[in-house]
Amino acid sequence: MRGCGDQYPVGKMDSPPGCTALEIVMFLDKTIATLGCMTDLPHHVLVYGGDHSPWVQTVLLGIAERNIPYTIITAPPFNVFNRWGVLMPAARIDGQSWMLQSEAILCELGFEQIGRDDKRAIIRSARGGVHRIDSARRFWREWSLVRDGAPGFLSRSKHSFFRAFSVLYFHLALSQLSRDPRSRTDTKGYERQFLYWEEQLTQIEGAFIDGEKPGTRDFMLFGVLQCHASIEVPPVAVLQTSQALPMLRGWIAAMQNRYPEYHHLYSGTYFEPARSKPEEASVIEQVAFWLGSVVVLLAFPLTVPLALHYQKKVRREKLI
Repeated sequence: MRGCGDQYPVGKMDSPPGCTALEIVMFLDKTIATLGCMTDLPHHVLVYGGDHSPWVQTVLLGIAERNIPYTIITAPPFNVFNRWGVLMPAARIDGQSWMLQSEAILCELGFEQIGRDDKRAIIRSARGGVHRIDSARRFWREWSLVRDGAPGFLSRSKHSFFRAFSVLYFHLALSQLSRDPRSRTDTKGYERQFLYWEEQLTQIEGAFIDGEKPGTRDFMLFGVLQCHASIEVPPVAVLQTSQALPMLRGWIAAMQNRYPEYHHLYSGTYFEPARSKPEEASVIEQVAFWLGSVVVLLAFPLTVPLALHYQKKVRREKLI
């Protein structure tokens, strides 16, 4: 049996016959919520951020689902840096003003917002990411390999040079987050962080958390997985082997099959179907990054306080 919303899709606002008043109200509420996040698809999206970030991945996956042309740059334009520092992602849709926050950006692309419980579960799933800095050498090396998407060679090299400050910023941020004992736990602890999503998958009919097609929750959780896999952390092994998470492994396979040409996939090294890692930055771009890193580290009396200043600004203005 089709519900009222199925009989009368968005745009047909006549009262549906045969529906109770409560059903009509529920249908209208859903219609209004959908219209609030629906827009014509943009022609191009400029994204600032590195694809090691789960929230940058969230935006890139939404763009992939909508098949929208995009460019990704790994260093912020000056006006973005001056206002928000190196906080990512930021997006500029069809040349309009820059905007922050992955969920808000997805809303502009026509996806729905998620509930508070889902947001909390996403944050819990991301906690294991603090292990990314267990080896500072590896953390910086893997960031040196991130490819910038700017069309010009000089632009890519410039972005690679200035990206070093972003890496310092996030290294310091992860160092602070790692003090939370909930971020460093054992196998069972990481397993519990994902059980919420295992239960969600048992309650839906489609292959994805949001049903027959991926939605915001899918993009966010899959973005967390890409972050975990870009520099392997303990939750990856838990997801690979835990007997309590078979539905999640099936969901991972469905997501990887959904986006076979996705250029920012890191989980394909660890989960079926196997996929190759993203293309690495050119040697010259890597050299530019390491030169920037030397400058950032030698200038630490200036760069560390600047990074901490922007972190405090993020918390003070509640930008995330």
